[in-house]
Amino acid sequence: MQESMLFQHLKEPHSRLYFEQTCYRLTGAVEVGKLIDAWNAVAEANEMLRTVFRWQGLKKPVQVILKNPALTFKEIDLSQLSPGAGQQQLDKIKQEDRQNRLDLCSRPFRVIFCKMAENRYEMIVSNHHIIYDGWSNAIILRELAEAYHRLYLGKEWLKPVKTRYKEYLKWQQQQDKIKQTLYWKNFFKWFYRQDLFFC
Repeated sequence: MQESMLFQHLKEPHSRLYFEQTCYRLTGAVEVGKLIDAWNAVAEANEMLRTVFRWQGLKKPVQVILKNPALTFKEIDLSQLSPGAGQQQLDKIKQEDRQNRLDLCSRPFRVIFCKMAENRYEMIVSNHHIIYDGWSNAIILRELAEAYHRLYLGKEWLKPVKTRYKEYLKWQQQQDKIKQTLYWKNFFKWFYRQDLFFC
């Protein structure tokens, strides 16, 4: 799937296909420094947030997990604007973010943090679908909340133990492809017979 997404990205470099933008409204006092530290901790715990892709001059594209990437975190203060003007500016920021293509070679993930008013914020998280899917949003957000809470209290966040991506790839390459194909063919035959498929 990642290869097909990369192919599509290279075929249509200015397309917004597979661009994902999620917006979160935060209320209460937020310590931005702690939030950045929490994002860095979550990126350390999740290899996909440290992933870039290389293909130029290579026979086959490769996925690279960086050890210490620089988090792309932009902070914008809109709190001096009237509520209406602040919302207009926020909408413009979101639109510009959607227009700003993600660079799979260096930054396929970024965060924009907007202060709307005292104790009210909007956090815009943008990523290319090639690094993680919608199911992962909830995991990342939960870990971010846990990390921020621990750091806010002056405690250490113990990052969860996860299987490394290269271990998953090794396991995947060892699987019997014929057996897998047969399993999925049979599964979908059963699935359609159960009349469970709907759009």
